[in-house]
Amino acid sequence: MYSLSFTHPAEVFPWSRDAAFSALPLQRIWLWGGATMARFADKPLPAERDTVAPDGSDVRILLGLQAGSMAHFQLAAGETSTAVTHRTIEEIWYILSGRGEMWRQQDGHHATVPLHAGVALTIPCGTQFQFRALGDEPLCAVAVTMPPWPGDGEAVAVSGPWTPTVRS
Repeated sequence: MYSLSFTHPAEVFPWSRDAAFSALPLQRIWLWGGATMARFADKPLPAERDTVAPDGSDVRILLGLQAGSMAHFQLAAGETSTAVTHRTIEEIWYILSGRGEMWRQQDGHHATVPLHAGVALTIPCGTQFQFRALGDEPLCAVAVTMPPWPGDGEAVAVSGPWTPTVRS
């Protein structure tokens, strides 16, 4: 026996109070004994950005579950993000279109990798990173954030190899 109910994400993810994410209803199925299970969901890519990330890229929020969330990021052609590090989350990125580069630094090790459609990469918690869009089209990626984005104060600006061109 189950019943369907709608729960605000902040009730399920108390650390997720960011205004952009607060508009996402989360469907839950209440199971025997009070346990819950997320109801499956789908959503098309929003036509307009929901917010601007601390690194300066445009964010279109997709979906989330208790253990993670997914968003689409876009950096305009010729732009360079602000270098940041995350306090508590880690991410997996998949590049959809455009060309660019990403610099990452962790525990004294640093690397810059080319970005183009089909490239996937990880950003473990505490990794410093910065990216830029090269060429004449935006750099677009989908990223999974684990746990879900907690809101203001998660990203901290750091020094990167390039001068940022975006407002963060």
